[in-house]
Amino acid sequence: MSITTDYAMALYETGGNRLEIAEELRTLAESVHRVPALGIVLRDASAKPKAERAAIIESALAGVSPLLIRLINTVIGEGNLDMLGEISRRYVQLLRQGAGISDVHIESAHTLSDDEVNGILASCNLSRESALLTVKTKPSHLGGMRVVINDTEHDFSLGGSLNRLENQLIHGGV
Repeated sequence: MSITTDYAMALYETGGNRLEIAEELRTLAESVHRVPALGIVLRDASAKPKAERAAIIESALAGVSPLLIRLINTVIGEGNLDMLGEISRRYVQLLRQGAGISDVHIESAHTLSDDEVNGILASCNLSRESALLTVKTKPSHLGGMRVVINDTEHDFSLGGSLNRLENQLIHGGV
């Protein structure tokens, strides 16, 4: 077993609201990846004494749950901040296996209302309580949406349809 799996299992076994933990962990991992300044501050904290490092982490991650603050502090103390994304992925795998939670990504050409998102989930026999949900607006879809449930992709976007048509025209089959 890998260290990322060990961390993910430790988080999973703490109980609590696993869906909230997963969403917060995913957001945190994406933020460290997307916001270089945050990664720099957190990596610089690893060279500090334990108490000072903890203060820097709490300040940089205001609003993050104490459970994830402890995880970050441990991971940074070991110089392994980059494994946060993998810990998040492993945690979601545990949710899928143990709690029957589906990992759902919805990308739409326009901003979706809560009712529209709930309707999409309902059409897939899911609810917000049974889904680790990510919703993004992607104008490049031109219209429609793309839904990924666990490892299965459903592309209902105009952009996806045009790409499939182009591939058929180029490679035959039309």
